[in-house]
Amino acid sequence: MVSRRAIDVQSEESYMSLKRLLVAALAAVALHANAFVGNYDEGSFTYNSGKQFVVADVFNFQLTSPSSLRTTLEITKSNGLLGLGLFDAVDNSLIGSFFLAGPQGATTTRSFANLSTGSYYYGVLGGFLPKGSYTLHSSATAVPEPAALGLALLSVGALGLALRRKKSQQPV
Repeated sequence: MVSRRAIDVQSEESYMSLKRLLVAALAAVALHANAFVGNYDEGSFTYNSGKQFVVADVFNFQLTSPSSLRTTLEITKSNGLLGLGLFDAVDNSLIGSFFLAGPQGATTTRSFANLSTGSYYYGVLGGFLPKGSYTLHSSATAVPEPAALGLALLSVGALGLALRRKKSQQPV
């Protein structure tokens, strides 16, 4: 009789070998994928991929001032599984990532806040069955300087004080 512990160990080993096989297969397929490399400066961009089985795209960009990014990924044709990562281009460190799996029309949005001036890139990896496509939209907005934020709060306070004074001077 086989013990329950032996079955658990055996199923865990099968899971790990299946996981390794899946990673190796994705890596092999990604080597043959068409890669897109694009550049953009601050503002926004939208990329619409063509119909394909495998996606391995890179989008390089520069931020010339501290910014926040709002990134939307949408599956536009077929069923797909996509992963997007935001990387620092200087040391290739991962800043953040998200995944999207679903049918045509599936959408997800992620914000990456308080990014400093510098070079970054998005990496998109995934696949479709049958051939499919996706849309990536990214927009950068400048992070307000602390002095500008303080000045805005001060002006709102002054406006409130002026309204209060005006209200107290009106006859009852």
